[in-house]
Amino acid sequence: MRTAQYSIKREAGMMFVLCLASALTMAGSARHSPASPPSILREYLAREHLQGRFAAYKPNFHVEEFAPGKWWILDGTTHVGLVVRDVDFAELDNFNPCHPLPNAPFPRLYHAPTQLGDRLTMAETFLPKPTRASYKFEGMPARATLRIVLHFADGRFRRKTLTWEVDPDFGYILHCVDEFRSREPGNFEFCNFLPKGTTDDRLEFKRYSYILWQHPGGQILRWNQSNIGATLPGNKDMTGQRLIRTGGFIGYFGEKDRSPALEILKSTPGTTSTTCPNMLDEHIMWRPGDPARCERDEAGRYVSRAIYNLVSLPPEVSIWLAQKARLIDLYMGHPPTLSYWGFTQGVPTDFETKLDPAGSFRGVAFAYPEDDPRAPISVVSDCAHSGTHSLRMRANGRPVKFLTDFGTVHVTEGRHYRLYAWVKTDLTSGQAVLRADECLFTFNNITAVHTGQPITGLTGWHEVSLDFTPGKKAHAVILYVLVTGHGTVWVDDFLLKEFSDFEK
Repeated sequence: MRTAQYSIKREAGMMFVLCLASALTMAGSARHSPASPPSILREYLAREHLQGRFAAYKPNFHVEEFAPGKWWILDGTTHVGLVVRDVDFAELDNFNPCHPLPNAPFPRLYHAPTQLGDRLTMAETFLPKPTRASYKFEGMPARATLRIVLHFADGRFRRKTLTWEVDPDFGYILHCVDEFRSREPGNFEFCNFLPKGTTDDRLEFKRYSYILWQHPGGQILRWNQSNIGATLPGNKDMTGQRLIRTGGFIGYFGEKDRSPALEILKSTPGTTSTTCPNMLDEHIMWRPGDPARCERDEAGRYVSRAIYNLVSLPPEVSIWLAQKARLIDLYMGHPPTLSYWGFTQGVPTDFETKLDPAGSFRGVAFAYPEDDPRAPISVVSDCAHSGTHSLRMRANGRPVKFLTDFGTVHVTEGRHYRLYAWVKTDLTSGQAVLRADECLFTFNNITAVHTGQPITGLTGWHEVSLDFTPGKKAHAVILYVLVTGHGTVWVDDFLLKEFSDFEK
């Protein structure tokens, strides 16, 4: 047996210790997997005679730090997972140990649009900088376990373990044990869940059109993913419809190959969730607890605990669950006062067909009133370039923006894009322009701004366009029609198209 060990220390107010202990043993050494109570997911595996498929597999886990604060979790030479310390991400990148996916290189710019697999946040997201932190890898070769211990100046404490291992039923999984101590019972996001491809609005890349979960009442619930649906009351019903049963699950569905899910094994207080309108990631939270019934430690802090697995479900199980699911009530007795339209790359937005917020839509959604004479922006039926509707923008000394704000428009660096729109203007002052802001992902990290030729005065319907080529730090773009001064602008057939160098 050969043992390798190293440590890294960082002073500056926070101790950071990383110990990696790995034992290289014979391939026939025994594998151990933490015992899990039965869940509905395993019941369906049994129904389809899919249990125990990987019971005989013998892994050989080890960890490789390929850059400071970045580690591959490997089984032999196969990339099973990834840890990226500076963004607090842990990934599960492979699922079937008998037929693994090929290894992918680490992207030059790593964040949500470029993640390699299904990711969870680790321990420091939504918390202040810890005063002491310890990160230790151990458990090889039967499994790879990362143990995290965090202490905070306000008295909060967090202990979490993440274990990449081979489950006899699911194959590769990421097993998590979480403990959090604070002055408030529950009411904290212990995990942020985002599978690869979920955020992408491009038709050739988008994945997972709906979410399923098991409610404490036993029902399988569903909501169809759309950025606008994520803003409605039913999606935020965190003490009702969005509760998740202990022994249940929450997962992303709608693909033919697999469905990533969290198997919730234990949660005190109970688990609830909500969906981000922009990235469509799942915020997995301890629900607010009853102080009289919650566990407390000797220091008077409330103790919240969770045990859960990140797994990948085969199509047979996904189909069974989808057949039993029912849609949640998104409106909860409060129908929206605005109407919704959608923007999809390569397809003109002509404001003719409205979106159903209860349906599945991957793109950018707009919410505006219809034929409202007082609104700065309204979809109107008395003026149009094509069809019978257009978007009317009225400026009265303050800038008015029509922009892609409910969702993210993804682009590829170095490719050429053209933004088109048909516009009609009646401006007594100021101007209207097309604008495209390159960003890493959101408004908070704009990397470049592209502005089209200004349109002024009184004009009839005519087409305008803006060409741009995203730079190395751009994975997304925010698209605008910006009106300043005084007057009215109508917009129709708004379109973003990628085109080749030959076309340019």
